[in-house]
Amino acid sequence: MTVHRDYANKSCPGDYLYSKMSDIASQVNALLGTSDDTSSSDEDTTSTATNTSYPATPFTVQVLVSDLNIRTGAGTSYSKTGKYTGKGTFTITEVSNSWGKLKSGAGWIYLENASYVKILGTTSTSTTVTHTVVKGDTLSAIASKYGTTVAKIVAANKSKYSKLTANYILVGWVLTIPQS
Repeated sequence: MTVHRDYANKSCPGDYLYSKMSDIASQVNALLGTSDDTSSSDEDTTSTATNTSYPATPFTVQVLVSDLNIRTGAGTSYSKTGKYTGKGTFTITEVSNSWGKLKSGAGWIYLENASYVKILGTTSTSTTVTHTVVKGDTLSAIASKYGTTVAKIVAANKSKYSKLTANYILVGWVLTIPQS
């Protein structure tokens, strides 16, 4: 059984029910006449759309939820970094067991759940992405998120936003994020 809290900043199910998941799964499997081991299943029993193949790296993905967990490694056995991707386009540089390594170096995100992540395709080294400024954003945080520098973001956007400085951005601006 999978639960939201394994992949996103969700608290469902609650702690009590979460602690009973193993027992619940065993009882359901017993009623269905199956075992707890689902690793050798020949058919897809999930009702959620999944991403099962990935293009050659690097490639871009669009995160569709604002609170997708970033983990320190490729899997739920790795700890959460305490950070979330936010909605946007991200570059994946490596794939391991349906987990993608973020180009920014922030960590790994789960790629298989198509309701959280849309696979966009391969990218060249000169690809740029955009970021829409939201309340609380800073240029240094944006630069860190995308693995670039404040100076590069300012240079790429100065002609579009003349008031843009390293310390001044406005909510709603759509910044071009240059990739190195």
